Amino acid sequence: MNQAVTVHQAAEANTQTVARAKPQYTELTDSLGRVIKLRQLSPVQESRLILAVGPEHAANAVYLNTFAVPAAQVAYIDAEPYGFPTTLAEIEMVLHDLDTEGMHAIIDHMVMKNEEARAALAKMLDAEKEAAKN
Repeated sequence: MNQAVTVHQAAEANTQTVARAKPQYTELTDSLGRVIKLRQLSPVQESRLILAVGPEHAANAVYLNTFAVPAAQVAYIDAEPYGFPTTLAEIEMVLHDLDTEGMHAIIDHMVMKNEEARAALAKMLDAEKEAAKN
């Protein structure tokens, strides 16, 4: 049995480069003047966050949505980078660093985005009602 084996170097094998978009951040300023940059969580990050908080906290929607998700979204406070938290202790460290002022800025931002989404939905529903009349 004579089988030929060809070994390709990494540069040869990877002839197509996949262009990845640079991360986009939402920038907020809290009442202390700190600039907080938030990352958009991917589905993989959301699933890892559930594992990081553990089953007891993951079942608590208030904790998850009010504390864990905002903490996981923090990419920078001023120029200080924050990696994605992988443990409950790391989530609590981010919450500690945000303190009340940073959390208020994030929550206010989330409320504003929710109101924008509701307004867009209401506008879409109104347009559907008008279209149905015709």
